[in-house]
Amino acid sequence: LFLDEAYALMDSSAGVGGSGDTFSQEALRTLLTEVENHRTNLMVVLAGYKEKMGRLMRAEEGLSRRFPNRLHLDDYTAAELASICETVARTKHQREFE
Repeated sequence: LFLDEAYALMDSSAGVGGSGDTFSQEALRTLLTEVENHRTNLMVVLAGYKEKMGRLMRAEEGLSRRFPNRLHLDDYTAAELASICETVARTKHQREFE
């Protein structure tokens, strides 16, 4: 299960340590229950911006315990994105940039 922008599960108006809305609370409780009940056969990736994910992990104590591993990927630079575009254009579409 891949949850992009997982911090959206925390009600933004509640802030860190806030109670969140009813849906957010239920979604997080369900997620934590399923992760615990299926820890040997379920992989869950919570993705999002580093600062917002940090707030999410601090807001819900069970998350940090059940998701102890963190991987931060730096953003691509403009030059790296241009290189990727050139490579894809050349290899997949037989096009060259001028």
